[in-house]
Amino acid sequence: MLSRWRDDRRLIEDDKTEESRISGTILLATDGSLPALAATIQAVELARARKAKLSVLNVREQGPVTGIEKMAENSALRRKPEVDGMEFARRLAGSQSVAAEFLTRDGPVVGEIIRTAADIKADMIIMGASDPRGISGLLLGNVAEAVVKQAHCSVVVIKPTEAEIQTALDILNGAGHKVPAIDISDITGSARFKVGLVLFGLYIAGYSAFTITGSFAKGLFSQGLLGLNVALVSGMVLIAAAILMAIGYSWYAGRMESETGGV
Repeated sequence: MLSRWRDDRRLIEDDKTEESRISGTILLATDGSLPALAATIQAVELARARKAKLSVLNVREQGPVTGIEKMAENSALRRKPEVDGMEFARRLAGSQSVAAEFLTRDGPVVGEIIRTAADIKADMIIMGASDPRGISGLLLGNVAEAVVKQAHCSVVVIKPTEAEIQTALDILNGAGHKVPAIDISDITGSARFKVGLVLFGLYIAGYSAFTITGSFAKGLFSQGLLGLNVALVSGMVLIAAAILMAIGYSWYAGRMESETGGV
């Protein structure tokens, strides 16, 4: 097994002199961070030179993450939250006429990279090295280092220079890569927003009816029902309905996100 850390262009330059060589499959692991974007450029260039198939992998690690934790992770990994690493790779590969497939996996990042490399019989894994420091480094760990230790094929870890990162940014901000502005009408016109608004309206209507009835029909609320008074039963029903609506909306939103890729 050949595993290595790469800080220069020798691997790419060497392969440019062997353009007739066909070398199976290259697995590119990307998370949309700046080092991953720089690695994407190198992977596409290498796949074109070797006439290899490029498999692009994005791993979505499971587990609840708060907004603050996500911001800290984006900062530590130099990740721009609005950048889609898969789309960046898709367009770059297309522009270079490189055959590519795009894979998404859920689970532990290192494990899924290793498993996918084995499943597709990858000859090489290419990924960017973010090298986070401080508390973020302790929490996130060094994914690239773990992949190097566990992979059963060559691993090229690209720790990009500032010039290479700037090149990635230039491509990202070029024609067809600009991040579109978010239009408020896109949010208010979405099915998820409308469903959420309807459910919220239903809850407000039920709560208002409960409050008004309790104020003007105290005698009714004091009557017995199922061994309890009407007020208590009504309150329990209202709470149960709110919980069911929240669960239903979460399920619906999750399904919509899966179908639309998070759009």
